[in-house]
Amino acid sequence: MKKPKKNTAITNILGKYNEQPALPPPTVNRKFIKLFGFFILLLLALYLLPVFVSPPDDDSLRITLYFLSPGANTLMAEHRNITPPASSGELISETITELVRGPETATLARVFPRDEIIVLSAHFDDNVNICAVDLSARYNELSLTEQLYCKNAIVLTLTEFEFINGVVFSVENNELMSARGAPAGIFTSKNTRLNPELSPLRTNMRSITLYFLKDGELVQETRTVEVPGDIEHAIVEQLIQGPRTDALPTLNPDLKLKSTNTTDGICYVDFGPEFLRTQLTGTESDIFAIYSIINSLTELNAVGKVQILSDSVTINETIGNIDLSIPLSREE
Repeated sequence: MKKPKKNTAITNILGKYNEQPALPPPTVNRKFIKLFGFFILLLLALYLLPVFVSPPDDDSLRITLYFLSPGANTLMAEHRNITPPASSGELISETITELVRGPETATLARVFPRDEIIVLSAHFDDNVNICAVDLSARYNELSLTEQLYCKNAIVLTLTEFEFINGVVFSVENNELMSARGAPAGIFTSKNTRLNPELSPLRTNMRSITLYFLKDGELVQETRTVEVPGDIEHAIVEQLIQGPRTDALPTLNPDLKLKSTNTTDGICYVDFGPEFLRTQLTGTESDIFAIYSIINSLTELNAVGKVQILSDSVTINETIGNIDLSIPLSREE
């Protein structure tokens, strides 16, 4: 390091002050010094206090998940703490697992059908900061509204992470296509809505009321679904898919619905032959199953009674005091 050059102007100014008579020594105020010292010690104690009394660090990671608010027909955020994964890939996998597990908030509902595998895998490309999510073929069986909520919940949840700019989807390793047959492309938080809407030209959206089992009684669950054909058929299909809340299903998910037909206020619901083999078990659950169908269908103004058939044949059985061979009215 070079020795700095002597600044003549500064030297002259300092020399001028050096020629002034010396100032008298300051008077020492010992009381002030004691108070000042006490003040310094107090500040030091306050500074060090959090070190000794602060609680241990929380090693959990706070993530944001998106679930369905059925009453508002929109997605809402729920925060959850998880153990920090070792890598970004593990973080994505753990986050999707929590999303599939469902909400902890009682007023929110799942965006995935219960006990159905929708997400097969998720791979993150750190070169483009895009996450590729592969969905199962079950995704194609969902209504368009259900697909939108499912897809949007994944996008909004994953793009909460700063390192993920967008999400691309595939179904069984085939790129997801739009309604026009073109690749759906990259979904980001900017082109994904909390309350997706569908064109009425392409869909017929209806609000339906379903009955599922909770705490020993049938409870209502309202959802908006696409109804491409008969609404009675859509209601029973939704019952088979099961609840989206913490209620319990009433129908066997393996049931096959052959047809529904409403004539003169009576809705005839025809299941496959497995209805007698797997659904009717001779227990109290049979009653809940039957009346979940009846109560759900009689929410419609056009339906006053329901008769259940199996393989197009009348069921000549009595469950408790319920005669299945005749049309039945709702039971509150």
